[in-house]
Amino acid sequence: LDRLRADRDSLLSLLDKFERQLVEIQSNVRVLTEERNLLNDQLNQVINSPRFAENVTERAHWLSNLQCIPTVLLTR
Repeated sequence: LDRLRADRDSLLSLLDKFERQLVEIQSNVRVLTEERNLLNDQLNQVINSPRFAENVTERAHWLSNLQCIPTVLLTR
């Protein structure tokens, strides 16, 4: 009976550890998603700015490089 209690306590401890790790991962995902969205907004502002649009060659270069970025990184 003592062995079963020890096993139960060990499993509960492990479950608590996994739950804490899950919360940390979820928090990290939220932070990274916010950073991605902010960078995406900043990139769109730069691409659509009049100064950037003046240099057609530079704009074409940037847009061709953006095609290399997976769509999942640029979408919300």
